[in-house]
Amino acid sequence: MQKLTITGTLPIGVLFAGKLCNTVTLREATLRDGIKASITPEDATEFYPKLASIASCLSIDGMPAEQITHDFILDLDEEDGEYLLNLKAELTAKKKEQVQAAISLTP
Repeated sequence: MQKLTITGTLPIGVLFAGKLCNTVTLREATLRDGIKASITPEDATEFYPKLASIASCLSIDGMPAEQITHDFILDLDEEDGEYLLNLKAELTAKKKEQVQAAISLTP
Protein backbone atom coordinates (compact mmCIF):
# COMPACT_ATOMS: atom_id res chain seq x y z
CA MET A 1 0.00 0.00 0.00
CA GLN A 2 1.40 3.37 -1.02
CA LYS A 3 1.60 5.95 1.75
CA LEU A 4 0.65 9.57 1.39
CA THR A 5 3.67 11.91 1.36
CA ILE A 6 4.33 15.62 1.43
CA THR A 7 7.52 17.39 0.40
CA GLY A 8 9.04 20.68 1.40
CA THR A 9 12.19 22.67 1.99
CA LEU A 10 13.64 23.29 5.42
CA PRO A 11 14.14 27.04 5.96
CA ILE A 12 17.67 26.55 7.33
CA GLY A 13 18.66 22.99 6.45
CA VAL A 14 21.49 20.82 7.71
CA LEU A 15 25.03 20.26 6.54
CA PHE A 16 25.91 16.66 5.83
CA ALA A 17 29.16 15.57 4.18
CA GLY A 18 29.86 19.19 3.25
CA LYS A 19 26.54 19.68 1.46
CA LEU A 20 23.44 21.60 2.46
CA CYS A 21 20.51 19.21 2.77
CA ASN A 22 17.11 20.85 2.99
CA THR A 23 14.66 19.04 0.71
CA VAL A 24 12.45 16.84 2.86
CA THR A 25 9.75 14.25 2.31
CA LEU A 26 7.44 13.23 5.11
CA ARG A 27 5.25 10.16 4.74
CA GLU A 28 2.17 9.40 6.78
CA ALA A 29 2.82 7.44 9.95
CA THR A 30 1.66 3.88 10.30
CA LEU A 31 0.49 2.12 13.44
CA ARG A 32 3.93 0.45 13.52
CA ASP A 33 5.59 3.88 13.54
CA GLY A 34 3.33 5.02 16.37
CA ILE A 35 4.03 1.96 18.48
CA LYS A 36 7.79 2.24 17.98
CA ALA A 37 7.64 5.95 18.80
CA SER A 38 5.74 5.32 22.03
CA ILE A 39 8.55 3.21 23.53
CA THR A 40 11.01 5.41 25.41
CA PRO A 41 14.62 4.26 24.99
CA GLU A 42 16.27 3.26 28.27
CA ASP A 43 19.07 5.81 27.95
CA ALA A 44 16.79 8.73 27.00
CA THR A 45 16.81 11.74 29.31
CA GLU A 46 14.26 13.51 27.16
CA PHE A 47 11.99 11.75 24.71
CA TYR A 48 9.09 13.05 22.63
CA PRO A 49 7.05 10.37 20.82
CA LYS A 50 5.74 12.83 18.21
CA LEU A 51 9.31 13.72 17.22
CA ALA A 52 10.30 10.06 17.14
CA SER A 53 7.38 9.40 14.82
CA ILE A 54 8.38 12.28 12.54
CA ALA A 55 11.97 11.02 12.47
CA SER A 56 10.84 7.54 11.39
CA CYS A 57 8.74 8.99 8.55
CA LEU A 58 11.17 11.68 7.36
CA SER A 59 13.68 11.58 4.57
CA ILE A 60 16.08 14.39 3.71
CA ASP A 61 17.69 14.40 0.29
CA GLY A 62 21.40 13.75 0.66
CA MET A 63 21.22 12.21 4.14
CA PRO A 64 21.19 8.53 5.03
CA ALA A 65 17.98 7.43 6.76
CA GLU A 66 19.87 6.07 9.78
CA GLN A 67 21.12 9.60 10.54
CA ILE A 68 17.56 10.90 10.97
CA THR A 69 16.69 10.07 14.57
CA HIS A 70 14.72 11.52 17.46
CA ASP A 71 17.88 13.24 18.72
CA PHE A 72 18.64 14.55 15.23
CA ILE A 73 15.20 16.21 15.14
CA LEU A 74 15.76 17.67 18.64
CA ASP A 75 19.07 19.17 17.51
CA LEU A 76 17.67 20.87 14.41
CA ASP A 77 17.51 24.63 14.22
CA GLU A 78 14.28 25.78 15.91
CA GLU A 79 12.93 27.14 12.62
CA ASP A 80 13.46 23.78 10.90
CA GLY A 81 11.83 21.95 13.82
CA GLU A 82 8.76 24.16 13.66
CA TYR A 83 8.65 23.70 9.89
CA LEU A 84 8.57 19.90 10.32
CA LEU A 85 5.76 20.13 12.88
CA ASN A 86 3.77 22.30 10.46
CA LEU A 87 4.53 19.91 7.59
CA LYS A 88 3.19 17.05 9.74
CA ALA A 89 -0.01 19.07 10.35
CA GLU A 90 -0.36 19.69 6.60
CA LEU A 91 0.06 15.98 5.91
CA THR A 92 -2.63 15.14 8.46
CA ALA A 93 -5.00 17.67 6.88
CA LYS A 94 -4.25 16.25 3.42
CA LYS A 95 -5.07 12.74 4.67
CA LYS A 96 -8.35 13.92 6.17
CA GLU A 97 -9.26 15.56 2.85
CA GLN A 98 -8.58 12.28 1.03
CA VAL A 99 -10.74 10.36 3.48
CA GLN A 100 -13.60 12.87 3.15
CA ALA A 101 -13.35 12.73 -0.64
CA ALA A 102 -13.50 8.92 -0.54
CA ILE A 103 -16.50 9.00 1.78
CA SER A 104 -18.35 11.35 -0.56
CA LEU A 105 -17.77 8.94 -3.45
CA THR A 106 -19.06 5.92 -1.51
CA PRO A 107 -22.68 5.12 -2.38
